Amino acid sequence: AVIGTFGRYGCYEKIIEKNNICSYAQESIEKSFEEYSHTSGIEKETFSAYYDENFIKENIDSNIENFLDVLLGKKENYDYVSSVDFSNADETIDSFFNDYAEKTGYVKDEVYEEKLTETKEKAHEIFTDKTDVFRFSLMNENGIIQKVSSKIYLIKAMFAACYVLAIIIIFLIIIINKKESLYWLG
Repeated sequence: AVIGTFGRYGCYEKIIEKNNICSYAQESIEKSFEEYSHTSGIEKETFSAYYDENFIKENIDSNIENFLDVLLGKKENYDYVSSVDFSNADETIDSFFNDYAEKTGYVKDEVYEEKLTETKEKAHEIFTDKTDVFRFSLMNENGIIQKVSSKIYLIKAMFAACYVLAIIIIFLIIIINKKESLYWLG
């Protein structure tokens, strides 16, 4: 699938739709945030923006496009995490922490900021892990994307050579069968 795409996003989109991947990712994200809410004491609903179906679909698509851009040499490095815009989703976490601090009279100090940052980072980690459905980040960590992207021009050249060879063979068959019917052309 990786080598055969050559920038065709459509094949990934068909896989996503056919296998209902966005729904599975949404369920997995929701379950992970539920587990995290048990250990952190933060209400699961605080993370609801992270398991919004449109947000998930948008970022799965963005991850695929990011991967294809690196694979085809349009971008130097694969970095899915920094390409996700968490600003809207993070507002719910900010709101929860602010409301909690106001209710309990907690002073917003360094510890508060550390916990807020830690919670956001954990939420980002859960989200990016579950929306990297094709495990492109794992391929990147193991250097596979760079290896394939450096050889992609060879694969394209081989396909072009095969097309040229096929056209030459068709013309040879036509020339050979000039007097006969074009039996071999079929």
